[in-house]
Amino acid sequence: MPQPDRHARIHHRFFVNSVRLEEIIHIDAAICDNLFIDPVRSRLHTEFDEVREALIHGGLPLRSVRTAASVDDLAASLARIAWRFEAGFLVKARQPYFIVDSEGMFGYSWELSRTRWFFARAYEPVLERVDQWASANHAEARTRLVDGHVGSAQKS
Repeated sequence: MPQPDRHARIHHRFFVNSVRLEEIIHIDAAICDNLFIDPVRSRLHTEFDEVREALIHGGLPLRSVRTAASVDDLAASLARIAWRFEAGFLVKARQPYFIVDSEGMFGYSWELSRTRWFFARAYEPVLERVDQWASANHAEARTRLVDGHVGSAQKS
């Protein structure tokens, strides 16, 4: 029997966990003359601290990344990496906050959601990191649903 495509499996998990990718930035292709190209530069500028943290936690705890004071500083540091190696991917994911209502129903709305930036040197690992984050959030909400349902059943 043929094995399912690895990408199909992760995309199915994204569907199950209600997570979507809002930004996918291939750093190597997004830097020109030591600067991020626009509109990437503008987007990263508004979320600079979160992007820098994603790079550090994703495997680039370099001093030049940690001490970067602006998106341009960060781009210059990443350009030096990209000249020698493949720098990697920055991905911004969004997931709704899951709600357990008073009747013990599990739901969500995209109006109330959380975002997070992720980084990895290759595309598949960054997708796995997004999936781990989304799965943990989804599992926490399911736990609240089960705990709430058990608590209301015990009250009866």
